[in-house]
Amino acid sequence: MTRLTPALLVVLRLAIGWHLLFAGVEKLRKDSWSSEGYLREASGPLAPAFRELAGDPLVDQLTLLPIPANADLTRESLQQYLPPALAKDWDAYFEQFVQFYHLDDQDRERARAKLEQQKDQTARWLLSGTRKVRKISPSGSAAEVELTTPQRLKEYQEKVAELRRLEREEIAPVEGTIYQELVQKKADTVKAEINRMRADLRADLNAQTARMKSALKEVLTAQQLEEYGDMPEPPRSRWLQWRRWTEWTRLDWTDALVVVGLLTAGVLLLVGLFTRFACLLGAFLLLLFYLPAMPLPGIPESLRTEGYPFINKNIIEMLALLMLATTSSGRWVGLDGLVQFLNPRRRQRQPPPAPRGWSGRPAEVATVAAEPADPGGPVSMQPPIRRDTSHGH
Repeated sequence: MTRLTPALLVVLRLAIGWHLLFAGVEKLRKDSWSSEGYLREASGPLAPAFRELAGDPLVDQLTLLPIPANADLTRESLQQYLPPALAKDWDAYFEQFVQFYHLDDQDRERARAKLEQQKDQTARWLLSGTRKVRKISPSGSAAEVELTTPQRLKEYQEKVAELRRLEREEIAPVEGTIYQELVQKKADTVKAEINRMRADLRADLNAQTARMKSALKEVLTAQQLEEYGDMPEPPRSRWLQWRRWTEWTRLDWTDALVVVGLLTAGVLLLVGLFTRFACLLGAFLLLLFYLPAMPLPGIPESLRTEGYPFINKNIIEMLALLMLATTSSGRWVGLDGLVQFLNPRRRQRQPPPAPRGWSGRPAEVATVAAEPADPGGPVSMQPPIRRDTSHGH
């Protein structure tokens, strides 16, 4: 190892730490970031597990609770059948609304009535609301068809299942074949339809939420609006709403842990503190980023994030971190060196130096030559005497 090697290893550690830190900062700043889309588009052998972890929050917010067959839909309120995921978000917004505008008991009850009314209307829209959607026939002609919300949701789920079937069963094992090109083209078409359906359903659901918020504002006076202004919108990602951590789903916990892990690994690598732990943590996170989108041969380009077989930037950076974990870069330049200096227990014990004889050689091999009693007398012909001074003799 040359003198330049440690310097370059420290620079490599700082570069990866900078990358991980700002990856976490960007996700923290975006109130709409979620790993849902990345996990939902997972490919490879572990794709089903990652998709199950992501779930589909949109479907959860659009699926009503089972309504009894004998329920009188004309007289009975349907708010109790509102999807739980949507009801929790609306209830949390209502509580924030009451606290922000300091509503008294009377205004709170009026606002509660407005909320329940909007819940009922939204439940009815989820049950029987209609909208004209654009449909393309097998011949290629387009037409406007009126579908209910449950029909649109069912069609969306069927398209998702079709895409999964294409990924699982119809991908040719050899790249470049005509069959695989046809499959990839069909998968691209299905994915485009899924994105369009999803965007339309999300837009309609957001419109229902906007009507609920406008209805709550109707209970406010002009003085309250002037005094408090507009209430800031809560983060769209639930994992950013720290006070609601008891309501987090597995996806919310996953998103929060990913951001905290990136920030922790990035900071520790930059300052050189607990460097080996930071390297292993960063390598584990990069492995998690690699597994949902493994660039396996035979998977069409549209179904994988990068086109290189087996290897992508995540796996290369992970290997670099594992290599750094075998070095002492944090002690060379970083706080690990300070910790090592301040904590005597972590100092490497140096073996005590061997006792040395008068000649400067180790005592075990020290040789004492016989000297004549009289410098002018005859020289003794006896051999030198070897004296073992290691035991004090």
